[in-house]
Amino acid sequence: EEQVDAFLEIPCKTHKLFLNSYQNSFTGKEAVSFITGQFNMSVPQALDFGQFLIRGDIIEQQTNRFNNNFAAKSNYIYCIRDKKHHTLFWLEEQDKPINLGLSMMRTADELRCSIEDINAKRIPNLSLPSNYRKSKSCLVSNILHYLGKEVCPEQDGIFSIKIAERKCVVIFSPELNQQVLEDKQNFIKPESSASIDQSVSRLRCDTFTPPQIKLKVHYYSIIMQHFTRTRVLKQFVPIMINRLQFELKEIEVQIQTEKTTYATIDITEFFKRTVFRILSEIFLGMDLINHPKWAKLGRYLSGNFLSSSKGKLKAISQMKQKKQHKYVTKALEEIIQERQVKRSKLLASNSDDSSHDEDILDILLNTSTILDPLNPSDEIPAALSNEVICHCILSVITETHFACVSMLSWAINFMYDQSLGYSELQQLLALEIDSLAESNPFFVPTEDITSNVPLLTGVLKETLRLCTPISALVRQCTNSLRVGDYIVSKGATVIISTTGTHLHPKYWDEPQKFNPFRFSSQAKKPVAPYSYIPWSGGSHHCNGGMEFSLVIGRTLLSMILSRFSLKLSPQTNVKECDDLVMYPYGLLLNFTARTRRSLTASTAVMISRAGSLD
Repeated sequence: EEQVDAFLEIPCKTHKLFLNSYQNSFTGKEAVSFITGQFNMSVPQALDFGQFLIRGDIIEQQTNRFNNNFAAKSNYIYCIRDKKHHTLFWLEEQDKPINLGLSMMRTADELRCSIEDINAKRIPNLSLPSNYRKSKSCLVSNILHYLGKEVCPEQDGIFSIKIAERKCVVIFSPELNQQVLEDKQNFIKPESSASIDQSVSRLRCDTFTPPQIKLKVHYYSIIMQHFTRTRVLKQFVPIMINRLQFELKEIEVQIQTEKTTYATIDITEFFKRTVFRILSEIFLGMDLINHPKWAKLGRYLSGNFLSSSKGKLKAISQMKQKKQHKYVTKALEEIIQERQVKRSKLLASNSDDSSHDEDILDILLNTSTILDPLNPSDEIPAALSNEVICHCILSVITETHFACVSMLSWAINFMYDQSLGYSELQQLLALEIDSLAESNPFFVPTEDITSNVPLLTGVLKETLRLCTPISALVRQCTNSLRVGDYIVSKGATVIISTTGTHLHPKYWDEPQKFNPFRFSSQAKKPVAPYSYIPWSGGSHHCNGGMEFSLVIGRTLLSMILSRFSLKLSPQTNVKECDDLVMYPYGLLLNFTARTRRSLTASTAVMISRAGSLD
């Protein structure tokens, strides 16, 4: 015990390895030198002593390694764990002298519980298959998809597993999800350089966001969602319609030019381009894709800092990503400054800019106070700096873009891939749209119509259940506490598997089946709270993003299905991309101008079935 207490006085400092920095740490070489000098041990004895310290949770590894062995190396970095988690026990054997005296009666996981929680259940410990553990080309995202689809349905709500050499607790039951997502004090978004956190951060595009403004960015992103939720239906639907009419007109011209009855379209690329143009016009009032000055900015943002290679998205290097991020933030700040100068000139001349419709950037620059979206009875100051506005817009545009594209692309795949057996949905959706369009060949959806397509809404929600854009939410436990019947220790990485939650047979009937009617108000099994979390939950629930994405989805699909008949092209070869966002690549559809059908009594019955959806 004295040796352990003496070891805790080891000098700690900041160590850097590659691009990562580890504060209050020491290397294996420094630890061995300290042990041999402090306790007069040989190097082999010091290595044994270090191994006992790891097994007893006195120290823990900071660097990613394939084993937990203690090593006297400068690139093995360790830190001291919280003292109350130490699980070393002393053995006193009768008639035998105590040698080193340091041993383990049970494993650290079994002894994680405190005395008052001694009856807590032990978290099941699993290991990844060898092809996921040893393959250097295996991305964290692939592991998260595998856990959600293959492992979670066979487990009972929680298990621990090592991912990228980090011990993680994976949860996927509504009760545990609710506790973790609602507890903002004990479960926080991690600020770590570990590959798990960086995979998610990269898609939020805040990997390189200055830490001092990350909290502001998150809070004001909620405010932006509030703006979007309250104004999008009345103000921004016309922007969506105008942009889509332009895109659909290009398809009609392509059909006429090629003198064929159809045009073959890569639907994922179509949605990537169209949705990004819509978002850039809503947020910044300009089409970044074809802008003479900002086309490069549009290319980076529409790709979510990923590079395309042979039809697949692959993560670019961190150094290149950092360089792109620097350009993007500088360009956005310049756009904001240009808008401020323009507004100042208009204000000085006491005139209005009739050529420019109000966008989200104008709303943010106009705002001095706002009703707190978390507490609508309070009014809070909301004067934002250019830096915060820049990172807010960057975060919200990229998140909404990849979520919408993933949702729309997979929805089309489910409906039009005949091998999946959901062809009846094509007819039902066409009839639902026809009943609203009333035989108008130039049908344009309105605010009321986009909220009156229950089957289409159910299709989008079910798509998000089966193909959640982000397969996991990552949190870090700041204090040891009881989660359900289990103990989660301080510092643990908690992964909420959205895919695992959405596919768990305990909470979903036939979870692998695409069934949009499960979201009907008359469904036999209502959706349980926190069993459906494609937009997170609790205080981090992206309510504005959900409404925004569903409005975009309903508007785009209702216009496309009212004007064209779609059919899967024979050249289609759908593959999932190799990154955290799930996109179907190689999804080719033939667009044919529609001949609208009149409703009959039999089709009216089919419509009534869809009409029971929320």
